[in-house]
Amino acid sequence: MLSGGGSLGAYQVGVIKALALGLSRGNGREPFDPGLVVGTSVGAFNAAFLAAQGDVPFTVAARRLEALWLEHIADRGWGNGIFRNRLSPTGLLRRLARDPAGAGDMFLRDLLETGSELSQALLRSLRDNREFFAAFLSALDLSSFTSVEPLVETIQGSIDFRQLADSPRNLLATAAKWPEAVGRSFDGRSEIWTKDGVRILLAATALPGIFPPVPIDGAHYVDGSLTANAPVAQAINAGATELHLLLPFMDLLLTDRVHSTGTLNALYRVLMASWGLDCWTSLRDAHFMNQLDASDEGAAARTEFLAESLTHGLEVPQRGGTQIRVYLPEKPLGCDLWQLLDFRYPRISRLIECGFRDATRQRLFKSKVLEPLMREGRPSMPARLFTPPEPGGPLKAAGPPGSLAPTGVAAPFLGMGIRDGQRWSA
Repeated sequence: MLSGGGSLGAYQVGVIKALALGLSRGNGREPFDPGLVVGTSVGAFNAAFLAAQGDVPFTVAARRLEALWLEHIADRGWGNGIFRNRLSPTGLLRRLARDPAGAGDMFLRDLLETGSELSQALLRSLRDNREFFAAFLSALDLSSFTSVEPLVETIQGSIDFRQLADSPRNLLATAAKWPEAVGRSFDGRSEIWTKDGVRILLAATALPGIFPPVPIDGAHYVDGSLTANAPVAQAINAGATELHLLLPFMDLLLTDRVHSTGTLNALYRVLMASWGLDCWTSLRDAHFMNQLDASDEGAAARTEFLAESLTHGLEVPQRGGTQIRVYLPEKPLGCDLWQLLDFRYPRISRLIECGFRDATRQRLFKSKVLEPLMREGRPSMPARLFTPPEPGGPLKAAGPPGSLAPTGVAAPFLGMGIRDGQRWSA
């Protein structure tokens, strides 16, 4: 399972390579070849590429994915393979050096796009009763200043969607209906990929406000991380029993730089906290279903749990009996919005190396690769990972010191204010 995280998708590439080569401690140093690849956001792109490489061994597919990131996605001075900023002087000069004839057309097209958006935003703000500047900012769509043409070219040049139907590695990519924020999973063996494969991946990676929504089947879709950045339930409900969840962004919740200044950074922290809560909730639900499977009285509780989830429109695991390993970075990989969108070659190369190193060299407790939630049909983690805090008291792990309760992983999800010299929030 591959989560979202922008340029942090390169970290996933390093972990995938270690798993494929049988060098990962998380898989007992056994070669790994998944029967199902589930992805959200940039993880959906990585997943689609791996699934479409079904005619070659997984080791070859992993190395090809690494080469794609280093040679086509990473920015070596001529732009990256994901997006470009419209009307950027640097981007225009780069295009002029590579394609003088096409540079003029690109500039004119970008000028028309951005001019149209500015004029429409101006008209919308003039009709608004609020103060003009506030109304103008509210009406402005910043995604109009971003072009995803590089991503379209990358997808078309690297993924043959016709291969998905017969691939031994099935694909599941998540996206969210916009603006309703209703999740949808696109199965790789469905006919829709042959017709709309490029648009599905564009939608799955379209972070609202930065990239535009994408129309599919009469509706608009955006980044799947909006509803399921950790697609645990989707993978389990598709038949997976042993899950490897790659979460490169989660280190951002563990770093001391959470109090970085700036409005954009603050909003970015909110996004990270939301993703973190989604991941924790997904793991908690899977663990709960595992417990019900191991209980003699689990059938009634499972029925009640599924009914309540359906009432609230939530997708949760339909069964238990799953093993889950979670891969997190050993060290922080980047702590602001711009680094999330930083695809320069040195950073991409470093992220791939970090993912490979963390998966191969780190011990279990250091790399935060959690033990399976299920062992031989019995839960291996405490029924409650955390005890309710006393009024004004700190959060406490339910298990004894040294137990598998991942206090260093889950506690930051729940919140940061200053109390006893530490920062807290609602």
